[in-house]
Amino acid sequence: MAKRSDVFKHTFRLKKETSPEFESAVAGLRAEGRAQPGRFRLHLRDHVFCIEFMSKQYRESPFQVDVLFAQAEKEHEMAFSFDFSTFSNTFYFDLKKTNKFDTNKELSITICINKTNPTNCFCGLVNLGATCYINSLLQTMRYMFHFQKELFEAEDGFYTTNLKRLFYQMSTNPSGAERTLSSHFVHNLPFVASVSEHQDVHEFSKLLFDRLEAENKSVIKNNFEGAHKIVFSCDCGCTVEKEESFQDISLQMNRSQSLAESMAAFFEDEAIDEFRCETHGATAATKSTRVHRGPRYLLVLVGRFSFDWESNSPLKNNGHFSYPPELDLGAFCADSAASERYALLSTVVHAGSASQGHFYAFVRIGGRFYKFNDEAVTEATEEEAVDWNFGGENAFTGRTKKFSAYCLVYEKKADYENKAESGGIFFLENVPEALTREPVTETVAVLDSRFLSGAFCPGAYATGADYAARRPQTVELSQFDSLPSLIRDKDAYQMQNGRFEKVTKNIGGTAPLVLVEKGPGTFVILKTFQETPSCSTCPEKLKTVGATRIRRLEEITGVEEGIGAFREQADGVERIERFDDVREGDVLVATACDGSLLGDYVEFLRKRRCLFVQVGDQQLPLFAERQLGQAELAQEIQRTFLSPLPLLSGGVATGNLLRVEFDEPVNVFYVGSLFGRLNVGAIPHVHPFVLPAAATRADFVRLLRRSTHPCLRGVYGLDSISVMQTHRQVPAVTVVENETDLMPVGGLIVVRERLTDPLVVCFIDSFRNIVDYPIVVERVKTVAEFRRKYMVLGRIFRKGGVGDECVECGDDEMVDMGEKGYLLVEQ
Repeated sequence: MAKRSDVFKHTFRLKKETSPEFESAVAGLRAEGRAQPGRFRLHLRDHVFCIEFMSKQYRESPFQVDVLFAQAEKEHEMAFSFDFSTFSNTFYFDLKKTNKFDTNKELSITICINKTNPTNCFCGLVNLGATCYINSLLQTMRYMFHFQKELFEAEDGFYTTNLKRLFYQMSTNPSGAERTLSSHFVHNLPFVASVSEHQDVHEFSKLLFDRLEAENKSVIKNNFEGAHKIVFSCDCGCTVEKEESFQDISLQMNRSQSLAESMAAFFEDEAIDEFRCETHGATAATKSTRVHRGPRYLLVLVGRFSFDWESNSPLKNNGHFSYPPELDLGAFCADSAASERYALLSTVVHAGSASQGHFYAFVRIGGRFYKFNDEAVTEATEEEAVDWNFGGENAFTGRTKKFSAYCLVYEKKADYENKAESGGIFFLENVPEALTREPVTETVAVLDSRFLSGAFCPGAYATGADYAARRPQTVELSQFDSLPSLIRDKDAYQMQNGRFEKVTKNIGGTAPLVLVEKGPGTFVILKTFQETPSCSTCPEKLKTVGATRIRRLEEITGVEEGIGAFREQADGVERIERFDDVREGDVLVATACDGSLLGDYVEFLRKRRCLFVQVGDQQLPLFAERQLGQAELAQEIQRTFLSPLPLLSGGVATGNLLRVEFDEPVNVFYVGSLFGRLNVGAIPHVHPFVLPAAATRADFVRLLRRSTHPCLRGVYGLDSISVMQTHRQVPAVTVVENETDLMPVGGLIVVRERLTDPLVVCFIDSFRNIVDYPIVVERVKTVAEFRRKYMVLGRIFRKGGVGDECVECGDDEMVDMGEKGYLLVEQ
């Protein structure tokens, strides 16, 4: 170790001794305010040397450790990094491995511990939420030299290509952390339901290998597949042999504390009481399993996880389980002369409990171990990568370690040695154009039932500029994306050549995708039709329910008589009598009305388009005939919104947005009629009107009486009406009484029968917060009378005004709160 001023020295004179505490160095960090020194002390227990972290720090921090052991003329120097924290507060080393020191004699320790911000040794992978299990496996696969070589030589398939692109991108970013292509790769895996859900690395490996094998069988077979020779020695004297392939060996810990013990138990002969011999029939047999052909990369799963059926909870065994840096399967080979020797390539570690935790991997590259912990990649000692992950008790704290090896990856020793010249890393000599090709993306609208519900357009969905106010979600798809993976548990259908076709892989153009839940039944788009008053600002007779699947016609028509099902077509509607007549992607309408009424209304909608008339900062919907000229369109706007005649010559049209101007200042009023109703939610339709800014109550009522809108038909037969302004979640109501009063701007204008003694009623939730708009009704004498007249079942409260206490009312109480008081009805 070079001479430094920030070192700590201690001489151990006893076989069990502890040093005084000392501080770590923070070279270059303390001045920037980014680090504080950590406190440490050293221990020696016989031949085991330990560094203990004494500071209270819950988050792991990297420290660079340089230590020199000296005894007489013998020295041993170590340099490594380690992440210390309150939960990972010890690192120990067996001095016997050096074969240099006599632990009965004095041992001098010179040590420097420096808190650092290390630079990655290799490219890391960003954790997308809970994808540490994916990162651990991908980093292990990336440094499988022969696998990666065959992968890049294999034919391009969807998963193969995306994995190549990810690995190549990582090779161009040796000290960073890859996110873009990592995220792209993971989100295109159909078996990863969510990046926020923790999964098992072993289960994930099997699913990923299945996808890669389906595209290039030899890549998986040549690297991960081995074969067992199974021999049944029957009591009848017959012998039955067969061969079974395998991609991993799953070991049970039970009482075993080492890989050697568990491997012996795995290959132990098994007695079978009931066996069927093809020659002699039922007999007993002894089953012997041996390795016939070992895989190039041997995956060994340490069975640390189990399930307790009594407590109905998962369990993890963090007990001691040792494994060697080199493994010889010769004792378990079918050919006794064979030797299947392996070198440890990777240790995938699980830290945490059975229900939650974190995966990271130690991978051997070029003879050295490196810790791949999501974004961070640092060099590690063999002790940290191997011995430290045996599990069991910490020799110095006595506590069971929360981290332990879970998946071991061994590489055939001959293959491991053959790649030594390249440093254990595969590099492409000639980079295929496909790996550097930029994605060509298409933006496609995605329509699900939430988007389709409530639409009142003809056909399957609103498209183009006709209904642009309904803005669907969109996805960007490239040649490297798999649609089924992106939509997960749904099927996608796309309109192609006038018919809906199920999308199984690639989309066919930019037509919107309609999503429906996977499952049995025929995909249809369902609508309902009612012969009710309609309006040119919102024709609501025909409404879409959503995209669904049906297995019986009764799911549409119900069990009531008189409800029929019709198929909406380009040339009209057709009645459906049998479920067998329903086709995939049909637009079906359930209605009690005659088919001719439905057909006429669908034709009415098809001859119109939805415009949005912009008045100031307000956009007002208008369903107008498609072929209207400029003068006719101006008259239609005047008729619909009761406005002065608009000026269209200076208007600017963008898609279906039409900006208009007027010769005089105007205001927009939103009006709803509440004739004979209690709840504002019962207003059939809120209609926008554009009136001169100087309009009075008299002007307003006169224009209403001149209108022909069905949503305001209650106005026509009354000599006098009440006009009130209300605001959402505000109990104040402004009654416009005098004919010469200016119409108030903002909120909702409610018109209803004339009230002689108005009473304000607000609806509240369980927290007594006012919801929606208040209403005004004719006052009654008692709460009981209020309940009977307006059919109120919920609790009723009264309030004398703003700031007054909210008091629950009994049915015999009088309804008398003064002019500013109001009732509150719990919904």
